[in-house]
Amino acid sequence: MAHDITKDVIGCKEFEVQKLNQSGEPLEIHGDIKLPLFTDGSIPFINSDLKLAQNNLNLSWNVGRTQLEPNLIKITSDGSQAYPALKFNDTNTGFYKSGDSIRTSINNSTKMTVDATGVGIGTATPSEKLHVKQTSGGDVAIELENTEAVSTSDAIVKINTATSGGDPLIQYGILARKNYSMGVDSTDLLFKISNSTSLPVNTVFTIDSNTGSVVSVKDSATAQMRIQTDASGDSSLVFSESVGTDHIKMEYDGGDNKMYITSNSAGNIMTWDRINTNIGINTTNPGAQLEIQGGAIGNKKPGILRLNNGHNSQVAEDENGIVEFWNSDASGPGIAARIVSRSAGAERRELELGFETGIGANATEKMRISGLSGNVGIGTIIPSQPLSVKEKVGMTAIGGIAIKLTNKTGSNTVAGQLVKPYSATAIDDAFVTIVASDQEIIGIVLEAGVSDGSEAWVVVNGIADVLMDAGGSARGDRIISSTTAGSGLVWNVGGAVATHFQEIGHCIETRTGAGLARCVLHFN
Repeated sequence: MAHDITKDVIGCKEFEVQKLNQSGEPLEIHGDIKLPLFTDGSIPFINSDLKLAQNNLNLSWNVGRTQLEPNLIKITSDGSQAYPALKFNDTNTGFYKSGDSIRTSINNSTKMTVDATGVGIGTATPSEKLHVKQTSGGDVAIELENTEAVSTSDAIVKINTATSGGDPLIQYGILARKNYSMGVDSTDLLFKISNSTSLPVNTVFTIDSNTGSVVSVKDSATAQMRIQTDASGDSSLVFSESVGTDHIKMEYDGGDNKMYITSNSAGNIMTWDRINTNIGINTTNPGAQLEIQGGAIGNKKPGILRLNNGHNSQVAEDENGIVEFWNSDASGPGIAARIVSRSAGAERRELELGFETGIGANATEKMRISGLSGNVGIGTIIPSQPLSVKEKVGMTAIGGIAIKLTNKTGSNTVAGQLVKPYSATAIDDAFVTIVASDQEIIGIVLEAGVSDGSEAWVVVNGIADVLMDAGGSARGDRIISSTTAGSGLVWNVGGAVATHFQEIGHCIETRTGAGLARCVLHFN
Protein backbone atom coordinates (compact mmCIF):
# COMPACT_ATOMS: atom_id res chain seq x y z
CA MET A 1 0.00 0.00 0.00
CA ALA A 2 1.43 3.41 -0.95
CA HIS A 3 1.86 6.19 1.69
CA ASP A 4 3.08 9.83 1.79
CA ILE A 5 6.28 11.01 3.41
CA THR A 6 6.62 14.64 4.34
CA LYS A 7 10.14 15.79 4.94
CA ASP A 8 11.36 18.45 7.37
CA VAL A 9 10.63 21.76 5.68
CA ILE A 10 11.77 24.21 8.38
CA GLY A 11 13.64 27.02 6.67
CA CYS A 12 12.80 25.71 3.20
CA LYS A 13 10.87 27.61 0.56
CA GLU A 14 10.16 24.42 -1.40
CA PHE A 15 9.94 20.75 -0.58
CA GLU A 16 9.61 17.55 -2.52
CA VAL A 17 6.91 14.97 -2.11
CA GLN A 18 7.59 11.35 -3.12
CA LYS A 19 5.06 8.60 -3.38
CA LEU A 20 6.52 5.14 -2.55
CA ASN A 21 5.15 1.67 -2.76
CA GLN A 22 5.30 -0.91 0.01
CA SER A 23 8.80 -1.89 -1.03
CA GLY A 24 9.97 1.69 -0.76
CA GLU A 25 10.39 2.15 -4.43
CA PRO A 26 9.28 5.50 -5.97
CA LEU A 27 6.04 5.60 -7.86
CA GLU A 28 5.19 7.88 -10.71
CA ILE A 29 2.84 10.73 -9.62
CA HIS A 30 0.17 11.93 -11.95
CA GLY A 31 -1.94 15.09 -11.22
CA ASP A 32 -1.86 17.56 -8.23
CA ILE A 33 -0.27 16.75 -4.90
CA LYS A 34 -2.49 17.59 -1.79
CA LEU A 35 -1.37 17.42 1.80
CA PRO A 36 -4.26 15.87 3.79
CA LEU A 37 -2.96 17.25 7.13
CA PHE A 38 -3.79 20.87 6.32
CA THR A 39 -6.66 23.12 5.23
CA ASP A 40 -6.48 26.33 3.32
CA GLY A 41 -4.99 29.21 5.33
CA SER A 42 -3.83 27.03 8.24
CA ILE A 43 -0.46 27.35 9.97
CA PRO A 44 1.72 24.20 10.24
CA PHE A 45 3.26 23.14 13.57
CA ILE A 46 5.61 20.33 14.53
CA ASN A 47 3.67 18.01 16.83
CA SER A 48 4.98 15.63 19.53
CA ASP A 49 5.82 13.01 16.84
CA LEU A 50 8.00 15.57 15.02
CA LYS A 51 5.48 15.67 12.25
CA LEU A 52 3.65 18.57 10.68
CA ALA A 53 0.24 19.46 12.21
CA GLN A 54 -2.13 22.43 12.13
CA ASN A 55 -2.79 22.29 15.95
CA ASN A 56 -0.60 22.37 19.06
CA LEU A 57 -1.27 22.41 22.86
CA ASN A 58 -1.93 26.13 23.00
CA LEU A 59 -3.45 26.94 19.60
CA SER A 60 -5.77 25.13 17.21
CA TRP A 61 -7.20 25.86 13.80
CA ASN A 62 -11.01 26.26 13.70
CA VAL A 63 -11.88 24.78 10.30
CA GLY A 64 -15.46 26.10 10.35
CA ARG A 65 -14.50 29.67 11.24
CA THR A 66 -11.08 29.45 9.43
CA GLN A 67 -9.23 31.15 12.27
CA LEU A 68 -6.63 30.35 14.89
CA GLU A 69 -8.09 29.88 18.39
CA PRO A 70 -6.39 29.34 21.78
CA ASN A 71 -6.59 26.04 23.59
CA LEU A 72 -4.81 27.33 26.69
CA ILE A 73 -3.46 30.74 27.60
CA LYS A 74 -1.29 30.80 30.70
CA ILE A 75 -0.48 34.14 32.33
CA THR A 76 2.15 33.83 35.06
CA SER A 77 3.03 37.47 35.74
CA ASP A 78 0.90 40.14 37.43
CA GLY A 79 -0.47 42.85 35.21
CA SER A 80 -2.23 46.15 35.80
CA GLN A 81 -5.37 47.94 34.68
CA ALA A 82 -3.20 50.00 32.34
CA TYR A 83 -1.56 46.90 30.83
CA PRO A 84 -4.02 44.00 30.89
CA ALA A 85 -2.49 40.68 29.84
CA LEU A 86 -5.46 39.80 27.63
CA LYS A 87 -6.65 42.83 25.73
CA PHE A 88 -9.64 43.59 23.54
CA ASN A 89 -8.71 45.73 20.53
CA ASP A 90 -5.97 48.27 21.15
CA THR A 91 -7.46 49.74 24.32
CA ASN A 92 -6.71 49.24 28.00
CA THR A 93 -9.73 46.98 28.26
CA GLY A 94 -9.21 43.35 29.15
CA PHE A 95 -8.24 40.90 31.90
CA TYR A 96 -5.16 40.85 34.08
CA LYS A 97 -3.78 38.90 37.03
CA SER A 98 -3.02 40.41 40.44
CA GLY A 99 -1.79 37.87 42.94
CA ASP A 100 -4.44 35.15 43.18
CA SER A 101 -7.19 37.36 41.79
CA ILE A 102 -8.54 37.97 38.30
CA ARG A 103 -9.46 41.55 37.46
CA THR A 104 -11.36 43.24 34.67
CA SER A 105 -10.10 46.56 33.33
CA ILE A 106 -12.39 48.87 31.35
CA ASN A 107 -10.45 51.68 29.67
CA ASN A 108 -7.71 51.73 32.30
CA SER A 109 -10.13 51.38 35.26
CA THR A 110 -10.58 48.19 37.31
CA LYS A 111 -14.29 47.34 37.46
CA MET A 112 -14.47 43.80 38.79
CA THR A 113 -12.31 41.47 40.88
CA VAL A 114 -12.71 37.74 41.47
CA ASP A 115 -10.70 36.19 44.31
CA ALA A 116 -11.01 33.42 46.86
CA THR A 117 -13.45 35.50 48.98
CA GLY A 118 -15.90 36.42 46.28
CA VAL A 119 -16.70 38.82 43.48
CA GLY A 120 -16.06 42.53 43.96
CA ILE A 121 -17.67 45.20 41.78
CA GLY A 122 -16.11 48.58 42.43
CA THR A 123 -13.71 47.07 44.95
CA ALA A 124 -10.50 45.04 44.58
CA THR A 125 -10.98 43.42 48.00
CA PRO A 126 -14.45 41.86 48.21
CA SER A 127 -15.53 41.06 51.78
CA GLU A 128 -18.50 38.87 50.81
CA LYS A 129 -19.45 36.43 48.06
CA LEU A 130 -20.70 39.48 46.13
CA HIS A 131 -19.49 42.92 47.18
CA VAL A 132 -20.71 46.01 45.28
CA LYS A 133 -19.05 49.29 46.32
CA GLN A 134 -19.32 52.93 45.27
CA THR A 135 -16.49 55.21 46.42
CA SER A 136 -17.42 58.56 44.90
CA GLY A 137 -20.64 60.08 43.54
CA GLY A 138 -23.77 58.29 42.34
CA ASP A 139 -25.64 55.35 43.81
CA VAL A 140 -24.87 51.71 44.35
CA ALA A 141 -27.52 49.91 42.35
CA ILE A 142 -28.39 46.35 41.41
CA GLU A 143 -31.15 46.09 38.84
CA LEU A 144 -33.15 43.01 37.90
CA GLU A 145 -35.16 43.48 34.71
CA ASN A 146 -37.41 41.04 32.90
CA THR A 147 -38.53 42.50 29.59
CA GLU A 148 -40.72 39.57 28.63
CA ALA A 149 -44.34 40.75 28.53
CA VAL A 150 -45.78 37.66 30.21
CA SER A 151 -47.59 37.79 33.55
CA THR A 152 -45.68 34.74 34.83
CA SER A 153 -42.27 36.21 33.98
CA ASP A 154 -40.97 37.81 37.15
CA ALA A 155 -37.76 39.44 38.31
CA ILE A 156 -36.88 37.52 41.48
CA VAL A 157 -34.17 37.68 44.13
CA LYS A 158 -34.06 34.50 46.23
CA ILE A 159 -32.41 34.27 49.64
CA ASN A 160 -32.56 30.78 51.10
CA THR A 161 -30.97 28.86 53.94
CA ALA A 162 -31.03 25.17 54.77
CA THR A 163 -33.95 23.73 56.76
CA SER A 164 -31.88 23.60 59.95
CA GLY A 165 -29.67 26.54 58.97
CA GLY A 166 -29.52 30.20 59.94
CA ASP A 167 -31.71 33.16 59.05
CA PRO A 168 -32.21 34.32 55.44
CA LEU A 169 -31.92 38.08 55.84
CA ILE A 170 -30.75 41.37 54.36
CA GLN A 171 -28.65 43.78 56.42
CA TYR A 172 -28.82 47.56 56.14
CA GLY A 173 -26.35 49.84 57.86
CA ILE A 174 -24.69 53.24 58.09
CA LEU A 175 -21.08 52.45 58.90
CA ALA A 176 -20.23 52.90 62.58
CA ARG A 177 -23.69 54.37 63.27
CA LYS A 178 -26.77 52.16 62.87
CA ASN A 179 -27.66 48.71 61.56
CA TYR A 180 -30.92 47.04 60.56
CA SER A 181 -31.73 43.49 59.53
CA MET A 182 -34.75 42.20 57.64
CA GLY A 183 -35.58 38.57 57.03
CA VAL A 184 -37.06 35.34 58.37
CA ASP A 185 -36.27 34.24 61.92
CA SER A 186 -35.50 30.53 61.58
CA THR A 187 -36.51 29.87 65.20
CA ASP A 188 -40.21 30.77 64.75
CA LEU A 189 -40.43 31.29 60.93
CA LEU A 190 -41.73 34.87 61.33
CA PHE A 191 -40.68 37.77 59.10
CA LYS A 192 -38.94 40.40 61.22
CA ILE A 193 -37.14 43.71 61.05
CA SER A 194 -34.49 44.29 63.70
CA ASN A 195 -32.34 47.30 64.54
CA SER A 196 -29.26 45.11 64.85
CA THR A 197 -27.14 43.00 62.50
CA SER A 198 -29.00 39.78 63.33
CA LEU A 199 -32.44 38.37 64.13
CA PRO A 200 -34.31 38.35 66.45
CA VAL A 201 -32.24 40.82 68.50
CA ASN A 202 -34.09 44.15 69.04
CA THR A 203 -37.02 43.22 66.80
CA VAL A 204 -39.03 46.30 65.82
CA PHE A 205 -41.51 44.79 63.34
CA THR A 206 -42.96 41.31 62.91
CA ILE A 207 -45.31 39.77 60.35
CA ASP A 208 -46.89 36.43 61.25
CA SER A 209 -47.35 34.62 57.93
CA ASN A 210 -49.66 32.08 59.59
CA THR A 211 -52.24 34.57 60.90
CA GLY A 212 -51.41 37.61 58.80
CA SER A 213 -51.08 39.73 61.94
CA VAL A 214 -48.55 42.55 62.18
CA VAL A 215 -46.80 43.47 65.41
CA SER A 216 -44.81 46.67 65.73
CA VAL A 217 -42.53 47.02 68.74
CA LYS A 218 -39.97 49.76 69.29
CA ASP A 219 -37.13 48.06 71.16
CA SER A 220 -38.76 47.00 74.45
CA ALA A 221 -40.67 50.27 74.97
CA THR A 222 -43.74 51.77 73.29
CA ALA A 223 -45.22 50.05 70.24
CA GLN A 224 -45.64 52.38 67.28
CA MET A 225 -46.21 52.51 63.56
CA ARG A 226 -45.79 55.80 61.70
CA ILE A 227 -47.35 56.80 58.37
CA GLN A 228 -46.10 60.24 57.41
CA THR A 229 -46.55 62.66 54.50
CA ASP A 230 -45.58 66.29 54.04
CA ALA A 231 -46.96 68.98 56.37
CA SER A 232 -50.27 69.50 54.55
CA GLY A 233 -50.72 66.10 52.96
CA ASP A 234 -53.06 63.25 53.85
CA SER A 235 -51.88 59.87 55.11
CA SER A 236 -54.08 56.82 55.40
CA LEU A 237 -54.20 53.15 56.34
CA VAL A 238 -56.78 50.90 54.63
CA PHE A 239 -58.11 47.58 55.95
CA SER A 240 -59.81 45.32 53.41
CA GLU A 241 -60.30 41.60 52.79
CA SER A 242 -59.59 41.95 49.08
CA VAL A 243 -59.59 44.52 46.30
CA GLY A 244 -63.07 45.83 45.57
CA THR A 245 -64.66 44.66 48.83
CA ASP A 246 -65.93 46.83 51.67
CA HIS A 247 -63.04 48.47 53.47
CA ILE A 248 -62.28 50.58 56.52
CA LYS A 249 -59.87 53.50 56.17
CA MET A 250 -58.00 55.48 58.81
CA GLU A 251 -56.98 58.82 57.33
CA TYR A 252 -55.27 61.89 58.76
CA ASP A 253 -56.20 65.08 56.91
CA GLY A 254 -53.32 67.52 57.24
CA GLY A 255 -55.52 70.35 55.94
CA ASP A 256 -58.11 70.34 58.75
CA ASN A 257 -55.96 68.52 61.36
CA LYS A 258 -58.43 65.69 61.84
CA MET A 259 -58.18 61.93 61.93
CA TYR A 260 -61.05 60.11 60.22
CA ILE A 261 -62.18 56.50 60.31
CA THR A 262 -64.45 55.88 57.34
CA SER A 263 -66.12 53.04 55.46
CA ASN A 264 -66.67 53.04 51.72
CA SER A 265 -70.24 51.84 52.37
CA ALA A 266 -71.20 53.58 55.64
CA GLY A 267 -69.26 56.84 55.29
CA ASN A 268 -67.81 58.56 58.36
CA ILE A 269 -67.54 56.37 61.44
CA MET A 270 -65.37 58.38 63.81
CA THR A 271 -63.48 61.69 63.84
CA TRP A 272 -60.70 62.97 66.09
CA ASP A 273 -60.06 66.72 66.04
CA ARG A 274 -56.38 67.24 66.83
CA ILE A 275 -56.81 70.95 67.65
CA ASN A 276 -59.47 70.69 70.37
CA THR A 277 -59.01 66.93 71.03
CA ASN A 278 -62.75 66.29 70.55
CA ILE A 279 -63.90 62.86 69.37
CA GLY A 280 -67.00 62.40 67.25
CA ILE A 281 -68.80 59.18 66.41
CA ASN A 282 -70.83 59.42 63.21
CA THR A 283 -70.05 63.15 63.01
CA THR A 284 -67.14 65.02 61.42
CA ASN A 285 -67.49 68.11 63.64
CA PRO A 286 -67.65 66.99 67.28
CA GLY A 287 -68.60 69.86 69.57
CA ALA A 288 -67.64 68.10 72.80
CA GLN A 289 -64.83 65.86 73.98
CA LEU A 290 -67.09 62.95 72.99
CA GLU A 291 -70.11 63.43 70.75
CA ILE A 292 -72.20 60.54 69.46
CA GLN A 293 -74.61 61.23 66.62
CA GLY A 294 -77.17 58.50 66.06
CA GLY A 295 -77.65 58.98 62.34
CA ALA A 296 -78.12 61.49 59.56
CA ILE A 297 -79.80 64.75 60.55
CA GLY A 298 -83.58 64.34 60.39
CA ASN A 299 -83.88 60.58 60.90
CA LYS A 300 -84.26 60.92 64.70
CA LYS A 301 -81.98 57.97 65.41
CA PRO A 302 -80.48 58.58 68.86
CA GLY A 303 -76.80 58.37 69.70
CA ILE A 304 -76.10 55.42 71.99
CA LEU A 305 -73.22 54.69 74.36
CA ARG A 306 -73.29 51.07 75.54
CA LEU A 307 -71.29 49.70 78.48
CA ASN A 308 -71.31 45.93 79.02
CA ASN A 309 -69.11 43.58 81.01
CA GLY A 310 -69.62 40.84 78.39
CA HIS A 311 -70.22 38.07 80.95
CA ASN A 312 -73.03 35.60 80.15
CA SER A 313 -73.58 34.39 83.71
CA GLN A 314 -74.44 37.33 85.94
CA VAL A 315 -74.88 37.31 89.71
CA ALA A 316 -76.50 39.94 91.91
CA GLU A 317 -74.60 43.22 92.13
CA ASP A 318 -72.33 42.40 89.15
CA GLU A 319 -71.02 45.65 87.67
CA ASN A 320 -71.99 45.92 83.99
CA GLY A 321 -70.71 49.39 83.22
CA ILE A 322 -69.20 52.35 85.06
CA VAL A 323 -68.94 56.06 84.36
CA GLU A 324 -66.35 57.75 86.56
CA PHE A 325 -65.97 61.44 87.34
CA TRP A 326 -62.35 62.07 88.26
CA ASN A 327 -60.90 64.79 90.45
CA SER A 328 -57.43 65.79 89.22
CA ASP A 329 -56.65 68.38 91.87
CA ALA A 330 -53.05 68.15 93.05
CA SER A 331 -54.11 68.17 96.71
CA GLY A 332 -55.80 64.80 96.38
CA PRO A 333 -56.56 63.38 92.96
CA GLY A 334 -58.91 60.46 92.73
CA ILE A 335 -62.41 59.31 91.89
CA ALA A 336 -64.92 61.93 92.98
CA ALA A 337 -68.08 60.16 91.79
CA ARG A 338 -69.22 57.09 89.85
CA ILE A 339 -72.38 55.88 88.16
CA VAL A 340 -72.46 52.08 88.24
CA SER A 341 -74.82 49.71 86.44
CA ARG A 342 -75.45 46.54 88.45
CA SER A 343 -77.33 43.30 87.85
CA ALA A 344 -80.48 42.60 89.87
CA GLY A 345 -83.71 40.64 89.81
CA ALA A 346 -84.42 36.93 90.06
CA GLU A 347 -82.87 36.23 86.63
CA ARG A 348 -80.25 38.99 86.94
CA ARG A 349 -81.76 40.56 83.82
CA GLU A 350 -82.70 43.79 85.58
CA LEU A 351 -80.17 46.59 85.63
CA GLU A 352 -79.94 49.04 88.50
CA LEU A 353 -78.01 52.28 88.63
CA GLY A 354 -75.93 53.15 91.67
CA PHE A 355 -74.55 56.62 92.30
CA GLU A 356 -71.34 56.71 94.33
CA THR A 357 -69.50 59.67 95.82
CA GLY A 358 -66.45 59.98 98.01
CA ILE A 359 -62.69 60.38 97.86
CA GLY A 360 -60.64 57.99 95.73
CA ALA A 361 -61.16 54.34 96.61
CA ASN A 362 -63.43 55.33 99.51
CA ALA A 363 -66.30 56.32 97.22
CA THR A 364 -69.48 54.60 98.38
CA GLU A 365 -72.96 54.32 96.96
CA LYS A 366 -75.32 57.08 98.08
CA MET A 367 -78.28 56.53 95.75
CA ARG A 368 -79.81 53.61 93.85
CA ILE A 369 -82.39 53.50 91.04
CA SER A 370 -84.05 50.09 90.93
CA GLY A 371 -84.43 48.22 87.67
CA LEU A 372 -88.07 47.36 86.94
CA SER A 373 -89.82 49.50 89.57
CA GLY A 374 -87.73 52.61 89.00
CA ASN A 375 -87.77 53.30 92.74
CA VAL A 376 -85.10 55.67 93.98
CA GLY A 377 -83.27 54.88 97.16
CA ILE A 378 -81.09 57.35 99.03
CA GLY A 379 -78.94 55.54 101.55
CA THR A 380 -80.52 52.22 100.60
CA ILE A 381 -79.95 49.81 97.71
CA ILE A 382 -83.43 48.28 97.98
CA PRO A 383 -85.93 51.15 97.87
CA SER A 384 -89.47 49.82 98.36
CA GLN A 385 -91.11 53.20 97.59
CA PRO A 386 -90.77 55.47 94.53
CA LEU A 387 -88.51 57.57 96.76
CA SER A 388 -86.95 56.14 99.89
CA VAL A 389 -84.45 57.71 102.23
CA LYS A 390 -82.61 54.95 104.07
CA GLU A 391 -85.91 52.99 103.98
CA LYS A 392 -87.07 55.13 106.91
CA VAL A 393 -88.93 57.91 105.16
CA GLY A 394 -90.30 57.90 101.67
CA MET A 395 -92.74 59.16 99.07
CA THR A 396 -95.52 56.76 98.11
CA ALA A 397 -96.77 56.16 94.59
CA ILE A 398 -99.99 58.18 95.14
CA GLY A 399 -98.31 61.16 96.83
CA GLY A 400 -98.11 60.32 100.48
CA ILE A 401 -95.18 60.87 102.80
CA ALA A 402 -94.55 57.71 104.77
CA ILE A 403 -92.30 56.59 107.59
CA LYS A 404 -91.37 53.13 108.75
CA LEU A 405 -92.51 52.03 112.18
CA THR A 406 -92.69 48.64 113.86
CA ASN A 407 -96.02 46.83 113.68
CA LYS A 408 -97.26 46.02 117.19
CA THR A 409 -100.94 45.44 116.32
CA GLY A 410 -100.67 41.82 117.35
CA SER A 411 -101.33 40.59 113.79
CA ASN A 412 -100.48 41.30 110.18
CA THR A 413 -101.08 44.83 108.98
CA VAL A 414 -104.25 45.84 107.13
CA ALA A 415 -103.87 48.44 104.36
CA GLY A 416 -105.66 51.74 105.11
CA GLN A 417 -106.09 51.03 108.80
CA LEU A 418 -105.73 54.00 111.16
CA VAL A 419 -102.92 53.64 113.74
CA LYS A 420 -101.57 55.44 116.79
CA PRO A 421 -98.26 55.32 118.73
CA TYR A 422 -97.40 52.19 120.68
CA SER A 423 -97.33 53.20 124.33
CA ALA A 424 -95.26 50.34 125.73
CA THR A 425 -91.92 51.70 126.98
CA ALA A 426 -89.89 48.68 125.84
CA ILE A 427 -90.28 49.36 122.11
CA ASP A 428 -89.66 52.63 120.29
CA ASP A 429 -90.90 53.65 116.84
CA ALA A 430 -93.92 51.35 116.90
CA PHE A 431 -97.66 51.59 116.27
CA VAL A 432 -100.94 49.88 117.16
CA THR A 433 -104.46 50.05 115.66
CA ILE A 434 -106.66 52.87 116.98
CA VAL A 435 -109.68 52.08 119.11
CA ALA A 436 -113.19 53.36 118.41
CA SER A 437 -113.36 57.18 118.07
CA ASP A 438 -109.68 57.46 118.98
CA GLN A 439 -108.06 60.93 119.07
CA GLU A 440 -104.35 59.86 118.91
CA ILE A 441 -104.24 59.08 115.22
CA ILE A 442 -100.74 59.46 113.65
CA GLY A 443 -101.08 57.76 110.27
CA ILE A 444 -102.52 55.26 107.83
CA VAL A 445 -101.03 51.79 107.19
CA LEU A 446 -99.72 51.70 103.61
CA GLU A 447 -99.37 47.98 102.95
CA ALA A 448 -101.07 44.83 104.10
CA GLY A 449 -99.53 41.63 105.39
CA VAL A 450 -96.58 42.94 107.41
CA SER A 451 -96.22 40.64 110.39
CA ASP A 452 -96.31 41.78 113.99
CA GLY A 453 -92.86 42.94 115.12
CA SER A 454 -91.71 43.93 111.62
CA GLU A 455 -91.38 47.40 110.17
CA ALA A 456 -94.21 48.69 107.98
CA TRP A 457 -94.79 51.89 106.06
CA VAL A 458 -97.20 54.36 107.68
CA VAL A 459 -98.40 57.39 105.70
CA VAL A 460 -98.28 60.48 107.91
CA ASN A 461 -98.91 63.25 105.38
CA GLY A 462 -100.04 63.87 101.85
CA ILE A 463 -102.37 61.40 100.17
CA ALA A 464 -103.37 57.97 101.51
CA ASP A 465 -106.02 55.30 100.94
CA VAL A 466 -108.08 55.25 104.19
CA LEU A 467 -110.14 52.23 105.30
CA MET A 468 -113.76 53.51 105.57
CA ASP A 469 -116.46 51.87 107.67
CA ALA A 470 -119.71 50.57 106.23
CA GLY A 471 -121.00 54.07 105.56
CA GLY A 472 -118.54 54.70 102.74
CA SER A 473 -117.69 58.26 101.61
CA ALA A 474 -118.09 60.85 98.89
CA ARG A 475 -115.67 63.33 97.41
CA GLY A 476 -115.28 66.34 99.72
CA ASP A 477 -116.42 64.56 102.91
CA ARG A 478 -114.57 65.33 106.13
CA ILE A 479 -113.25 62.11 107.68
CA ILE A 480 -112.75 61.35 111.39
CA SER A 481 -111.98 58.19 113.35
CA SER A 482 -114.90 55.80 113.31
CA THR A 483 -116.71 54.00 116.08
CA THR A 484 -115.28 50.92 114.37
CA ALA A 485 -111.69 50.39 115.53
CA GLY A 486 -109.11 51.23 112.88
CA SER A 487 -111.61 52.76 110.40
CA GLY A 488 -112.67 56.19 109.17
CA LEU A 489 -116.07 57.83 109.29
CA VAL A 490 -117.72 60.68 107.35
CA TRP A 491 -118.40 63.65 109.64
CA ASN A 492 -119.53 66.80 107.87
CA VAL A 493 -120.82 68.62 111.00
CA GLY A 494 -118.91 71.89 111.27
CA GLY A 495 -117.62 73.43 114.50
CA ALA A 496 -117.85 70.22 116.51
CA VAL A 497 -115.18 70.59 119.14
CA ALA A 498 -115.66 67.08 120.39
CA THR A 499 -114.53 65.56 117.06
CA HIS A 500 -111.67 68.00 116.36
CA PHE A 501 -108.87 65.68 117.47
CA GLN A 502 -110.48 62.75 115.66
CA GLU A 503 -110.08 64.43 112.28
CA ILE A 504 -108.11 62.60 109.59
CA GLY A 505 -108.60 64.71 106.45
CA HIS A 506 -110.88 65.11 103.47
CA CYS A 507 -111.98 62.56 100.90
CA ILE A 508 -111.03 63.01 97.25
CA GLU A 509 -112.67 59.79 96.12
CA THR A 510 -116.20 58.38 96.42
CA ARG A 511 -116.53 55.01 98.14
CA THR A 512 -119.75 53.01 98.50
CA GLY A 513 -119.76 50.89 101.65
CA ALA A 514 -116.70 49.72 103.55
CA GLY A 515 -113.34 49.87 101.76
CA LEU A 516 -110.46 52.14 100.84
CA ALA A 517 -111.13 55.77 99.94
CA ARG A 518 -108.40 58.17 98.87
CA CYS A 519 -107.98 61.12 101.19
CA VAL A 520 -105.76 64.13 101.77
CA LEU A 521 -104.46 63.85 105.33
CA HIS A 522 -104.36 66.66 107.89
CA PHE A 523 -104.33 65.28 111.42
CA ASN A 524 -105.24 67.67 114.28
